[in-house]
Amino acid sequence: MNKQELRHARFNNSRLINLVEELAKLEFWQERLEKRLKFSRMENDEFISELLFTLLENRIIESNPDTLDELYEKWHKLLEDDKEKCEIVKSRFKQLTDLMESLQLNYKEFKIEGVSHLYGLWSFVKYCSDKNVVLKDIRESLQTMFFTMKIKERETDPIKDEAIKLYKHSMSHSTKSKTQRQKRVKALIQYCDL
Repeated sequence: MNKQELRHARFNNSRLINLVEELAKLEFWQERLEKRLKFSRMENDEFISELLFTLLENRIIESNPDTLDELYEKWHKLLEDDKEKCEIVKSRFKQLTDLMESLQLNYKEFKIEGVSHLYGLWSFVKYCSDKNVVLKDIRESLQTMFFTMKIKERETDPIKDEAIKLYKHSMSHSTKSKTQRQKRVKALIQYCDL
């Protein structure tokens, strides 16, 4: 059994596991993850857990087994006795998913289908939502950024070009580390001039 299967067995039928499973069934995430992760090995649940913990912790998290184990332990206890908190976070998760969908990004065309890109975009959308940024106002900038990266062209604006370099660097190694994830979000913020 892998780590997520063990977590699932340990916290079986808990509010946390039930919430993760419900969120993993959202059509947006089903479409994005079905070709990338092994659903039979609960890799999709693990990734959704990372997004959920980012929301619950209100910070970018490291994706490693020990961190996820600690967060499962912590939030299992906190959510088990707080049905209202569970409903609030479920609603917020769905809201952020809808906002991410509103960006209308062509993930396949821009080659941003991987979970590292998805985590970065999720965290960016959360940042924008927290700061009351209207996503339709920056949708075009994001699309331009990913198009520019796809065709491997340089950006004429030096700040935007630096943002693209930072984003690419964050995708070059240790893509699930907290530091690289933070760099990715910083690059998106910088490119969109937020």
